Amino acid sequence: MEKVIVSKEVAEAIEHAKRTCIVSALIRFADGESGFLHPKMILLRKELDREALLHAIFYGYEIEKSPEEKLREYYESFNAEIMEHVYARTAIRTTLALLGITIEGINVERP
Repeated sequence: MEKVIVSKEVAEAIEHAKRTCIVSALIRFADGESGFLHPKMILLRKELDREALLHAIFYGYEIEKSPEEKLREYYESFNAEIMEHVYARTAIRTTLALLGITIEGINVERP
């Protein structure tokens, strides 16, 4: 069963719900029968439908990768020993430099 993919903020809200609510209250909340006023609970109601919310709570979820993580994976997919790939890696680093963006593992060394 695939996990629900959520943003970091939604993941924090899910963990808040799991820490602070009993299972029956979470199910009633997912069914729309109870209203919580906590901002994290409001975020859950706004971002996830009933099925996705219950699935994330009971079966788990994955946090969506940030744009930086996605670009780092793409950058690392190029083999630095193949000339065409060297050009692609150089283009990515040059673009980041022109935009004034630094991303660890691409144009900034990892600690």
